[in-house]
Amino acid sequence: MAKSDSDSGSLWQDQPELPTQMVGLDRLQSKVKDFLKPKAPQKTLRIHCSPLIK
Repeated sequence: MAKSDSDSGSLWQDQPELPTQMVGLDRLQSKVKDFLKPKAPQKTLRIHCSPLIK
């Protein structure tokens, strides 16, 4: 059990930027959605957010 824990911990240490980028992307995406929601319909919203999701 302890071995697998240390392995997963070292994995995250090798890529420290990855979780931060994912969280930042989620926040940016939600901000864009909240900003465009009252102005743009759902179809336009998907077009704007598709580059962020990919």
